[in-house]
Amino acid sequence: MGLSVALVAASALVGAAIRAPAPLAFEAVPDEIYAEQVGLVVDLADGAYLAMQFGVSNVGPGDGKGVCRFTLVDRSGAVVQGERIVERHQWRYDAASQTLHMGACKATSDGALVMRAELAEGTIEARLASVPKRTRVMATTSGSDFYELDTLVLWSDAVVEIAIGDEKRTVKGRGYADHSRSKILPNKLAKQWLRFRGLDSADPRVLVVRIPPSGPVDGWHHAGSFGRSTVTRAQLQKAEKGGWRALVEGDRGQWRLTTTTLLDRFAPVEERGPVLGSVIGALVGNPVTYTFRGVLEERGTKRRIHGIVEVTVTNE
Repeated sequence: MGLSVALVAASALVGAAIRAPAPLAFEAVPDEIYAEQVGLVVDLADGAYLAMQFGVSNVGPGDGKGVCRFTLVDRSGAVVQGERIVERHQWRYDAASQTLHMGACKATSDGALVMRAELAEGTIEARLASVPKRTRVMATTSGSDFYELDTLVLWSDAVVEIAIGDEKRTVKGRGYADHSRSKILPNKLAKQWLRFRGLDSADPRVLVVRIPPSGPVDGWHHAGSFGRSTVTRAQLQKAEKGGWRALVEGDRGQWRLTTTTLLDRFAPVEERGPVLGSVIGALVGNPVTYTFRGVLEERGTKRRIHGIVEVTVTNE
């Protein structure tokens, strides 16, 4: 079954609450290109931005390697990043305590979602107040391979504790979290991704759009004011000075998205260096994710929602 046909077959799964596995349960799948990740984003009240990821991947030398990673960008634009890659025996999920251990890092989902990264660069703990629940929002297959995206928390109040060097502070904000699993190579799954998280409690919005190498776009937009809508069309292109702009249309409206301030550029294959990077790049290409602050403008209502924009180019 081809990818475009499989999108229709998988559509019945989208929007359904996933009873099992648990929000943070990871699997050790013996497939060369299997990857799984829990990701969290927090827009902090002091103007800072935080992203955290716990993931496992079989891509590259050694199966089942795990990673604990955070990126903290303060209001001035200063960036602190920490990352640790662990071997397969150094990560595990404990069902009794609902805890995912990733080396010295851990995440729990008992009553609230808490992710704690303890790395050489510092310690960061983020707590999202809402009870996490896996809800399928995107699913596709290509032959026996698949991609699945589940939201854990669409939007929630958040508290982040930061201890980096001599700096120790606690900051409130608003957060989002999701859980993805994939056996499809990134450059086969999409040529571009567009994600927007406008987490203000007055009018929260989450937008995710997958632009495949061929065929129709796959995406969704969820708003606190009117619920979820399906994205039917999207155009994403570079703007002046390295930014991006997008026009998105769904079954409940049209939106224009414009990036403003660049927060981070994440190029995981490039970061592995020329030797290891060339080995991994031969399989997955060169995926690069740009994170910006940006504005979502809603045609008709003229609403302007400020938030975090991610643009991923899967083979830059």
